[in-house]
Amino acid sequence: MGIEKEIWFNYLENRSHPNGFYHLVYNGVPDDWQPHQNFDFVVLRTSAFSGDRFPKGNISKTFPREEYCFPESDYVVLDKELLGVYMSIADKMTTITDAKGRNFIELIYYPPEPLPTARAKWDEYLDEYEERRGENIDPREVALIEAYELLKTGTDKERALACAKKWGDFLSNRRVDLSGDLDFDLNEIWHVAIGYNIVATVYAWNDDFDNAAIVDSYYIKYPNIWDILGEHISAYLTMLMAKKQKQYLEYLFRDPAFKESFLPHFEAYYSLLVDGNYPLTRMMEVVPIINSVNNFPKYYL
Repeated sequence: MGIEKEIWFNYLENRSHPNGFYHLVYNGVPDDWQPHQNFDFVVLRTSAFSGDRFPKGNISKTFPREEYCFPESDYVVLDKELLGVYMSIADKMTTITDAKGRNFIELIYYPPEPLPTARAKWDEYLDEYEERRGENIDPREVALIEAYELLKTGTDKERALACAKKWGDFLSNRRVDLSGDLDFDLNEIWHVAIGYNIVATVYAWNDDFDNAAIVDSYYIKYPNIWDILGEHISAYLTMLMAKKQKQYLEYLFRDPAFKESFLPHFEAYYSLLVDGNYPLTRMMEVVPIINSVNNFPKYYL
């Protein structure tokens, strides 16, 4: 005996956030579809979503894994109280029937684009930069543009490193003090700090974490620039997590103010690299970060 649409629809609606819920349901579930069980019936594949360390607390407690009969071993049935988090960030919804003829709704997630927000900001920075500098760009500054283009496409990381070193040498001669009040040219802060961020990210891409940490010390520890450079620091932390830099991330998050400012990234790091059962307090923000880390393109690793 199936569950009527009004019942299962209300069941989902009452546990979901509004983001995309109606679009998902009306575009992914036939009108006459019915789940054939009176327990949790929304599933996802961990391999396409968040890898092997899917939080155990997010899996259904009413449908034990030993009863799964899905076509692949990476399916999990979600706990009904957490459906809103996962439905709000799903790209698509479809239906699936297991080997025992039981119907489920499956949430689909497309691999996220690496470094998306930071990339847009980097592009904006370089457009402004080239327009302002015109034909008088220092060759070392041109090197930053090349390093970024290689970083953006994930190609020739050795060449990107050589370019980043040139820009790093240039920056070392025009260090901006970020420890006090930012009472000087904010445009200068913006350009120099983003330059530091690109260079540090290229170093991390090349697994040169010692030099990445040196460049970090010029900008990442100063609360004054966290709002200005938040998306870029986020992308950098994501790369460090994807490269499993547990020790260095632990060092960065020892700063209580930094940890608080980037709490979703701390929780993602701790859940992925330290304790898979760590309780997440910012689930809506942490889940997409975990997804990005576990789907990080191999050409950056």
